[in-house]
Amino acid sequence: MANIVIIGGGVAGLSAGIYSLLNGHSVSIFEKHRILGGNLTGWRRKGHDIDGCVHWLTGTNPNSDFYKMWNTVGVLDENTEVYYGEQLFSYVLGDKKISLYCDMEKTRAEMLAVAPEDEKEINRFMRAVETMARINKVGGENCDRKMMPWEWITKAPDLLFYHSLSIKQLTKRFKNEVIRGFLSALLSEKFSSVALIYVFSTITGKNGGVPRGGSFEIERRMEERFRSLGGQVFTGKEAVKINNKNGYATTVEFSDGSIASGDYMIVTTEPSAAFGKFIDAEMPYSVKKIYDAGDGYRFSSSNAAFSCESDDIPFRDEIIVDVPQKYRYLLRADYLMIREYSNENFAPEGKYVVQTLAICDEAACVDFINYRDNKAKYNEMKKDMAIALEEIITSVLPSLKGKLTCLDVWTPATYKRYTNAETGTFQSFILAPKSIPIPADNRVKGYKNLVLAGQWLQSPGGLPIALDTGRVAAMTVAKLAKRGLPTYLPKKAMV
Repeated sequence: MANIVIIGGGVAGLSAGIYSLLNGHSVSIFEKHRILGGNLTGWRRKGHDIDGCVHWLTGTNPNSDFYKMWNTVGVLDENTEVYYGEQLFSYVLGDKKISLYCDMEKTRAEMLAVAPEDEKEINRFMRAVETMARINKVGGENCDRKMMPWEWITKAPDLLFYHSLSIKQLTKRFKNEVIRGFLSALLSEKFSSVALIYVFSTITGKNGGVPRGGSFEIERRMEERFRSLGGQVFTGKEAVKINNKNGYATTVEFSDGSIASGDYMIVTTEPSAAFGKFIDAEMPYSVKKIYDAGDGYRFSSSNAAFSCESDDIPFRDEIIVDVPQKYRYLLRADYLMIREYSNENFAPEGKYVVQTLAICDEAACVDFINYRDNKAKYNEMKKDMAIALEEIITSVLPSLKGKLTCLDVWTPATYKRYTNAETGTFQSFILAPKSIPIPADNRVKGYKNLVLAGQWLQSPGGLPIALDTGRVAAMTVAKLAKRGLPTYLPKKAMV
């Protein structure tokens, strides 16, 4: 049995810890904050719960491969209540609306009803969505049909056509402006069209529900699973240095002066916050290559949460609207997502939570972070954002006028402060056109017993990739453990 030290208690760290415990090892997680979860987080304001992460969880369909992993780490089982709205979101432009429904044919029908002039392109796009669903074993009427080997020849071209197209290029193939807005509203226009197809297939394949309790409950169940297997958790432990002796990571020092040691170390923080900081080595080439792809391949969002004092819920789940021109610079976004949480017990009786999310690009992320250097101006900006967001919400949903109270506003600067992410991003990198999402190397040159995990090892990141890289890190350690370690390495888990 080996002693494993994991730096970072987010989804990747918990996943690596759980799989390592199942492999028979002893595991300790060291997290810089007082709670685990990383980006999988939420917080309370004025008696309301704010979900800081999950819009949908990829892998809620029992036929999918990710479901099996979520089951292993304690998030999903046959008794877990999963919420599926009628749709993921509706895009609204004037009096026109198109929704991404859980029902694929209903989505297709609404697209055709709004834009009959785009029938050929709509049908081609939806064929690709069905192909992707079947690749992920969630296709067909019952969301349980997978791609058979002999079908690849006829079905693969449906996806290959979109592989080289960005979402921006995709939308130019459609004549109708509502369709173009519908396809542009969810992800950055720089994403590969295949990423959008993946999201559509996830929702229409009943593979993207939300476990009851959202981020709060997902993190709690993972942590409970980790502890139940014998894992140890140490919070308030920010790593400042990993010591190296003859090519082996020996101990890790923390900002409070404490030291931990183990046979193997798994680092799950963003690489830019680790290499050249507490890891005295260069990033693995395959990781650095992702960072060097160019500016604009990271993104984040500005967000707000409101308490809504009303029994009237004028919309369900999520709507996306265009940001008025006068607020585009303030929010640094073209589209605004508005989501209601009446299905969750997140607010006192008679109220529910409404949250907004506005995707912004990498340059905007840096601006938000720099703006925070002046706390007074930054706080004033957040007040302006709250006013603007309330105005946008009530212009679309006039029945909510006078019923909204802002609970909180957060920006990429918040994510940077909380996770050390270099540009305040909550996911990793945009999945660019023509790219193939292959995981980067999780080994570090100069450290024979140090392994990487985390969403940053594969575009576009997110919870499922964090989960899987944690699993792979545990497998890597298991292989290394079979080879053994030098006898001089310290054996104490904590000093």
